Amino acid sequence: MNNPVVLITGVLTGIGRATAVAFAKESAKLVVTARRRHDDEVRDLVDRTVARFGRLDIGVNNPGTEGKSRPVTKSVALELAKPGIRMNAVAPGRRAPVCLW
Repeated sequence: MNNPVVLITGVLTGIGRATAVAFAKESAKLVVTARRRHDDEVRDLVDRTVARFGRLDIGVNNPGTEGKSRPVTKSVALELAKPGIRMNAVAPGRRAPVCLW
């Protein structure tokens, strides 16, 4: 695909940043965001991308959080893990339909 229009969330560090750099090297037209966004904000970003470029070829939903590293033991309550699980495992699937219209 020549010059794809790519929307990437979570580009501040790690996988998101590396993905953005890789697409930039391939001459992609990038729309990026680094901060967490609500579903309606993501939908607006998709709409603005399509309005600007006439299309959206690739969407990379890359939410994530590292949190504080510590050994996982019985003393680590599930309640402490829920925010990370929600962000890293649940959010990508919830946001995928936003790009389908």
